[in-house]
Amino acid sequence: MADEDERRVWREYEDLLERSRLQFAQLRELPVYGRKLWERQYHDAFQLFAALWSYLQGNRAALMEGGLKRWEIGDVASRIAQLYYNFYLRTSGFSYLIEAYQFYDATHSRKYFPQAFDPNEEHVLLKEMRFRVRHIVVCLLLQKRDEARELLVVLAELVELYAANLQAADVREWQLVCEEVGRFIAADEPANRPGTPQRVAAALSLRCTPASPCASIPFTAPFLRLQDAVLACYYLGQVKVAEMPLDTCRMMQALEWEDPAASGAVSPDAGAGEWRHEAGAAAAPESPAKCVLYRPSASHLLAVLATAAEALPPGSALLVYLSASGDPARAAWPREALGNDAADSGVSASTQSHFGEDEGPPGLCLSPPSSSGQGESWLYPEDLLPFTRRPLLLVETVEGVLAGWGERLAAEDWGAGAAWGALFGDALSRRLILRFLLCRAVLALHTSFSRATELQPTCFPSLPEAASTKADHIAEGVQRIASLLGAGRCFFGPGCVRSESFSEREMWEAEPAGSA
Repeated sequence: MADEDERRVWREYEDLLERSRLQFAQLRELPVYGRKLWERQYHDAFQLFAALWSYLQGNRAALMEGGLKRWEIGDVASRIAQLYYNFYLRTSGFSYLIEAYQFYDATHSRKYFPQAFDPNEEHVLLKEMRFRVRHIVVCLLLQKRDEARELLVVLAELVELYAANLQAADVREWQLVCEEVGRFIAADEPANRPGTPQRVAAALSLRCTPASPCASIPFTAPFLRLQDAVLACYYLGQVKVAEMPLDTCRMMQALEWEDPAASGAVSPDAGAGEWRHEAGAAAAPESPAKCVLYRPSASHLLAVLATAAEALPPGSALLVYLSASGDPARAAWPREALGNDAADSGVSASTQSHFGEDEGPPGLCLSPPSSSGQGESWLYPEDLLPFTRRPLLLVETVEGVLAGWGERLAAEDWGAGAAWGALFGDALSRRLILRFLLCRAVLALHTSFSRATELQPTCFPSLPEAASTKADHIAEGVQRIASLLGAGRCFFGPGCVRSESFSEREMWEAEPAGSA
């Protein structure tokens, strides 16, 4: 009778496990856009994995006696963490990112994976390396840099085991992953002030909280709510982890509300009915849904934009973030990158351009040229014109391209003041606008860069005159911030004539000692 009960437990467990694997595999085929196209499938997957995890916890002793191994429990927990992370990417729900971290952290701290090589189970080592990379990505999104460094050490040791015991063709790729993670963590460190013996770093979150001053600004006029965001990015050799470049990582966080209630995340030992994908109202407002695209083709990006614009409800705005090279000479691709995803390692032995020095389309290069032609790699201003029928906030981090794009897209008089005023009512878009103003003012008022207008960000249509860098209250604000950091002498103050550009050294020598 006992043997029959054990067999029944195993049959039910294996049935749940197989169904969950099939459901998880189907999620990979879903489009990254169009919530109605994937929401039901994710709901079903959550229900199925909740049932699997609950059954595993309730019958763990019997299953372990029957031969279940600890790494198999870790594999299930890792898949649940992936499920939460993928749902976070689609919904921008901060609590789902916390849930993913909880499962990854529990799997790591309880040492479900062996951190060793077993010749009879070579695939387990590969599973663990993938688990470590995903755990690191979640830590980086939560700005847990110290934890990410510790995990990188573990990952590097696993890669050494992998290289020493297996003659696999992808060993070099895993080594490049470790290098990518190391570069990402180093680049994501808080900036150090030159000459300061100790690092001065403020623990600031890029996310917005309901208690932040920017979120509490009263705004009674009608405004546009930032509903959706599409982020497309690609530079050759850019700092990234997997398919998440550093600038995209930061932009993702800037478009999210940090939910204080998410700190009470569910324990990985919780039952099926306690999972937070069914949770009630959060303490923070809902973040705009984001679609993150890494090196998309132009047609893919336009399809995503069309779906997002069509589903945009009244009173809402769509944000489009484009980070790519607009200079054909800098949009060079190694020949082996043509049609070869494996060459996307962030490290290139060749930077030979496919265009001449003064040739090439006046657009953005979003992906490596395909073997069928270069048209799918380039995006042009005219491609975005149909989407300007809906409220659109376009953010570009492109050298030498924004001015031309802005002039062509903002050629008509759409009422600049009204447009900016409507966007300023939403807390997240307001933060972006204020950060743009601060960045532009700092570069315009710095003694070393005030005349280098090509380094200063621009916007179209123009912001109201009160936001001009020539306004005294803007200069006063920059001067106060700079003085707090001990760099007040490096910036022009209110009423200063900026016809000359002084070096930072000259300004230090010209200012009396003891001044701020």
